[in-house]
Amino acid sequence: MKRREFLVGGTTAGICGIAGCLGSAPPNMEFQRFVVPDPQLVSEDTDGDEYVATIQNTRDGGEIAAELWYYRSSETQRPGAAAMYLDGEYQDRHFETVNSRYFAGGERRELALTGTDHPLIESDSFDFGFSTWPASHGAVFENTGGSGEIEFRFEYQETRGYTPREPPNKMESLGDGETIEVVFNTVIPPLAEYDVVAEPV
Repeated sequence: MKRREFLVGGTTAGICGIAGCLGSAPPNMEFQRFVVPDPQLVSEDTDGDEYVATIQNTRDGGEIAAELWYYRSSETQRPGAAAMYLDGEYQDRHFETVNSRYFAGGERRELALTGTDHPLIESDSFDFGFSTWPASHGAVFENTGGSGEIEFRFEYQETRGYTPREPPNKMESLGDGETIEVVFNTVIPPLAEYDVVAEPV
C-alpha cells in the first residue's frame, strides 16, 4: 500500500490598516505523519468451533480486522485482499467470518472467532487460517495558524480498479498550536493510494 503525504492549508496575510488588523489568521494544518496499525499473525489455534488468532501489532494503535477462512488444503493460496474486495466463491477456500478490535501500538493479544459448518466443507479434515488487515487509517496534523473549524476527509487517489466506500468526513475545532490525530475506520483495497485531507472551513 502506497501512502502519500498531503499538506493542506495556507497562511493568509491579515488585512491591516491604520486601525490595525481587521481579522485573525485562519487555521493552517500541517501534516505530521500517518497513523496505521500493522497486524502480524503470530499463531492460530482451534478448539471445536472456536478459532483463536494471536496477533502482534507492530506499528501505531488502531483497529485490526481478523478474517477466518476455511481451506480444503494447506497448499491453498491465502487471499491477497480482504474478503470485501474478493469476488465470488472459491473452489478450495471459503470466507467464514471477520472480527475487528482496537490494538494499542506494540500490543499482542488473542482474538477469537466462532465458525460454522458450510456446504463447501465436505470433510472433517479441512484446514483453516486467519488473514489480518489494518482496519483504520489516519493522520496527525498540527495547526500552525489561528483557531477555526477544520474538515477532515479520507480521499482515494488510486483504487486499483476497486470501488471502495470512502468513510464520512469529520469536523473538528482547533486552536492555534494544537495537534490532532484523526482516524477513519476503513479497510482499503490492496495497493490503493489515499490521502487524509485537512481543510479549514
